[in-house]
Amino acid sequence: MNIDFGDKLLHFLAFAIYGLSLQIAIVPACKSQNRLQKILILISGAIFAMSDEIHQMFVPGRSADILDWIVDVGGVTVSLLFFNSISKLTHSILNNKKIKKNS
Repeated sequence: MNIDFGDKLLHFLAFAIYGLSLQIAIVPACKSQNRLQKILILISGAIFAMSDEIHQMFVPGRSADILDWIVDVGGVTVSLLFFNSISKLTHSILNNKKIKKNS
């Protein structure tokens, strides 16, 4: 099996950006995500990735690839972890500023 890692990296980055875009659109600023939002974002990303792979079956010179779909879902998943980490860090910084201001 010959894997084009450059192509997989592009898939990963594209869907990581897509996942971040979904999160920015769904989650209000400075709020943490709840479990339902995370699940909906992951499911939405997985369905969109699947529809993209199905679409590619009908494009000349392209093909559907299950490995592309797995990498796409991985990109959305990593974006969830990244967004969650940044959200927690932001929340922590804001709370520390409030504590120092009230002291």
